[in-house]
Amino acid sequence: MRRLTLVIGLLAVGGLVAAVRAWLSERNNRSVFPASDAAALLNPARGLIQSAAGTVRAFRLKPGDTALEIGPGPGYFTPHAVDAVGPTGRLICLDIQREMLVLLRERLAEHGSRAELVIGDAENLPFRSGALDAAFVVEMLGEVPDQPGAVNEIGRILRSAGTASFCEAMNDPDYVRLPVIRELCARAGLRSLDWRRQKLGYIARFRPQRPSTLSPIGR
Repeated sequence: MRRLTLVIGLLAVGGLVAAVRAWLSERNNRSVFPASDAAALLNPARGLIQSAAGTVRAFRLKPGDTALEIGPGPGYFTPHAVDAVGPTGRLICLDIQREMLVLLRERLAEHGSRAELVIGDAENLPFRSGALDAAFVVEMLGEVPDQPGAVNEIGRILRSAGTASFCEAMNDPDYVRLPVIRELCARAGLRSLDWRRQKLGYIARFRPQRPSTLSPIGR
């Protein structure tokens, strides 16, 4: 038992070291989080400051929703989002890194979950206008070169009753402050619904300010 505890402790420390190394690399380079360090994003210690299940609950996804996760990485939140939309819903995961989607597929298989995986760019979402019920971005917007363009795209693909959720934490090297998110969303025609504090950041939700236009998913 003592040996098992030691092994678990060493794994946690190793994951923490990898996370710090990746944080410094991203902070210095202002680039996408490297897939080579993706294991750090799944470190169980992350749950101490950010509950995956609690974060997804705050997005208020509903059974039957067609939802988009932008920048899922290896899928820390994805299995919970799959559960939230349920068997009658659809979860689409879009990431610019093919390697991340490979890791995400493996994680989903481990959890017995299914999602549609798409390689794509947040600045040019491959979906028709007004096609989706929800979209959420967790600590990824700061990595996007054209943040106004990305938020405009999110507003474009949402139905009028849809929701856009943004989650940011100050431990993220590319942290985006809440006033910045609000300004970007206002310019994109998204009105504020609500927001809540997290231990190191916030979750904010927005909704389009336009009549509904139902469209198929494809562009």
